[in-house]
Amino acid sequence: MPPLKRRIASLFGKVPLRTILLVPFVVQLVGAVGLVGYLSFRNGQQAVNDVTSQLHREISDRIEQNLRTLIATPHLVNETNADAFSLGQLNAQNPTGLEHHFWRQAKLFDRIALVGFVNTQREFVAAGRLDGGPPAIRISGKSTGYELRTYATNSQGEPQELIHVGKDFNAFERPYYKSAVQAGKESWSAIFSRITGKTLYIAANQPLYDKRGKLEGVLFADFNLVLIGDFLRSLKIGKTGQTFIMERSGELVATSTTEKPFRFNKDKVVESPEATVKRLKVTDSSDPLTQATGKYLLAHFGHLGQIKTLQQLEFTIDGKRQFVRVLPFQDPRGLDWLIVVVVPEADFMEQINAHNRTTILLCLAALMLAIVIGTLTARWIAQPILRLNLAAKNIAKGEWDQTVDIERSDELGELGKSFNSMAAQLQVSFDQMKALNEALSESERRLTQFLEAMPVGVAVLDANGQPYYCNQKGIELLGKELIPSATSELLPGIYQLYVAQS
Repeated sequence: MPPLKRRIASLFGKVPLRTILLVPFVVQLVGAVGLVGYLSFRNGQQAVNDVTSQLHREISDRIEQNLRTLIATPHLVNETNADAFSLGQLNAQNPTGLEHHFWRQAKLFDRIALVGFVNTQREFVAAGRLDGGPPAIRISGKSTGYELRTYATNSQGEPQELIHVGKDFNAFERPYYKSAVQAGKESWSAIFSRITGKTLYIAANQPLYDKRGKLEGVLFADFNLVLIGDFLRSLKIGKTGQTFIMERSGELVATSTTEKPFRFNKDKVVESPEATVKRLKVTDSSDPLTQATGKYLLAHFGHLGQIKTLQQLEFTIDGKRQFVRVLPFQDPRGLDWLIVVVVPEADFMEQINAHNRTTILLCLAALMLAIVIGTLTARWIAQPILRLNLAAKNIAKGEWDQTVDIERSDELGELGKSFNSMAAQLQVSFDQMKALNEALSESERRLTQFLEAMPVGVAVLDANGQPYYCNQKGIELLGKELIPSATSELLPGIYQLYVAQS
């Protein structure tokens, strides 16, 4: 046998059978349980990645679809009004006749906050819901001393009560007029607030030209950014996930949290884009997740303008992974926003970890059950062998009446029956040998009595020629006791014997 095999055989030969039977079984089972646990954990992580990616995609797609629908309406209203002007149904030089037309549009399109027109004489006419209230009419021009007057209306859209007066209103300075004149085509205004400062708006603008290409005025229709925020808050984004929309400058447009995308600027009370509020940058957000995500994106890209395509990213907050999806949102009229969806890994890992814990507990329970079953199986196999070993040792000690009780019909049962049969045969052989020994002893006793009774000396030598027996008469004649070590050659010298007739 090679030395290595001999060494291995020697090593395992010292290990108890029960251990040999149990340990490999337990080791394999522990390995299987560990592998199942590891695969469960890895599959859980992969499931988190897959679910997060799917959630990101669904949320961002829904946001994009909602925005597309929302931003289409103001431009549609402007195009309708531009057609009315070109057909002569509306007169750019007589804005007072536009009040009722705009009032009906504001009533029809409930998502439009304010729809109106500013001509080149600084005459301003508009109608809409101010900060979510009922439709009202707003007028400014030479007839009002360029004050901005707001009137409540009756059910027919006719001006009734004067509810607000804004001093020193200059329609030419409003974002929708300035951006339309600058672009010379359909465009979007900068995000702005009104004098009430309760929320933010963005306006769709369309310059109006006569047949000679001369500017007659600007049509505009704006909507409240609260509409976007309300939609974002209606989305279910994991457990603590959120989404927000921001401009390339980092200023927030809307967010799914309760945080407003602006701060109050109490020192200013004139109607301008910075009237009573100050836009909030994402890095100045009071929401930790919003702020951390904004800072990460700035640190990762250097500038938000570098984000040209869809981005799937990961970063950590206090060691906890956050999954981020950034989707650029643009339209041909100059809108350029970023839709950001961020979901903490913990939102999904809680359930995955619960499943993993259940899996581990089940594996441990299976392991313990298998160990118990393995132990019982090893005992079931080893116990009969141990009983056979003990019985064999007792037989070796001369305890012939040894049998083992193995009530089984398998190989060990057959071995037990064979052992019992062998033990029975040994018992019979021992009894026979005992009887023969007793008979032989009796014959030897009788022979000894006969030899002692003889009047002559008798000595018996064994097959090697050494003295084996000498009767009493022989001892008297020789004068010495029997010396067992004496050989036949030495006998004459020891006992002074003479050969007959010598």
